[in-house]
Amino acid sequence: MIRNTRRGIHDAKRRRVYYEIAEHKKRLLMAGVSKEMILGLLRCCRTHDCQG
Repeated sequence: MIRNTRRGIHDAKRRRVYYEIAEHKKRLLMAGVSKEMILGLLRCCRTHDCQG
């Protein structure tokens, strides 16, 4: 989803995607997940073959 959002005309969509990611990241940090694992999840989400 992140890869499909480009700068320029699609800035609102891009901000919405990053806001959703920030909410998810905050929830994971509060649950005690390490930052390395969260970064790994975000790395997965940036690829085309992400499952969720």
